[in-house]
Amino acid sequence: MNSFLFSKKQIVPLRLVIDIESGSIGAGLFDLTSHGKPVIGYTTRQNFAFQKVLHGQVLFLAMHKALEFVLTRIEYVGLKSLNATKGKIYVVNSVDVLISSPWFASETKNLKVAYDKPRLITEAVRLRCSPRM
Repeated sequence: MNSFLFSKKQIVPLRLVIDIESGSIGAGLFDLTSHGKPVIGYTTRQNFAFQKVLHGQVLFLAMHKALEFVLTRIEYVGLKSLNATKGKIYVVNSVDVLISSPWFASETKNLKVAYDKPRLITEAVRLRCSPRM
């Protein structure tokens, strides 16, 4: 059951933007409800550790670790601090992911997943969506 249904606080939808680059991963929470101009609520970035020998598996593991760190900071620092304000509840209602891949070949792919209702991303869903190496 959603506890937000019985709250008298205003629910503010946020957009989460994740930026995956060749050397770092960043993320930001944006409020798009204030007169059409985006307001940055929180941002964070994590660099990859330098590797002398770089190949696909090492890069994938470094990216995965950085992404996990960034998303943990978004949840436990960004959303927590925004929700500490009185009168509003901030929730992520959309996610955009930007990927740049200049490592050895550039290729553009679009992936869109949309649900009619909010959905919990469980470990089983994450494993189905993980890239295979």
